[in-house]
Amino acid sequence: MSIRKGSYFIGSRTAGGDTDELLTEDRDRIRMGLAWAEAIALDHGWGRLWLVTNTRDELSGRGNPELLSVLGASSASALRRGEETPQGSLAMRNETFDGLLRGRIGQSILAIYPLPGLLDRLDNQITENVVTIVPGGDGAAPWIEKWGATDPFASKE
Repeated sequence: MSIRKGSYFIGSRTAGGDTDELLTEDRDRIRMGLAWAEAIALDHGWGRLWLVTNTRDELSGRGNPELLSVLGASSASALRRGEETPQGSLAMRNETFDGLLRGRIGQSILAIYPLPGLLDRLDNQITENVVTIVPGGDGAAPWIEKWGATDPFASKE
């Protein structure tokens, strides 16, 4: 069982809009998620940020061009090779669905478009953590409800 200190999600995809608008929205949500996860790590005094993707292919231009655009080609390439890369004053590493079978990750975790099975594996991490997700579809709704996850950027009307 994880030692969850917080659960967050960064918006939901808009149902309408043209392709360019949706891609821009996705880039913005990834950028906000990265900034939020970095702030969480700094607030807790953690030196590492974990970027969790379903596969390493999502760190390529054909896998997730919006994520590549936010990270930059050099950082995305290093993460795809399994290397650590700087993110502000933190170190960032990538973990995938398969890697979560063997590893124990913690601290600040940012999951990009996680599939429900990946969310289950995140829930089984036993190290103190704060999980932020950028949902890609409706599959994250049960996880959001289960953890009472909130959107830190939602307007408080």
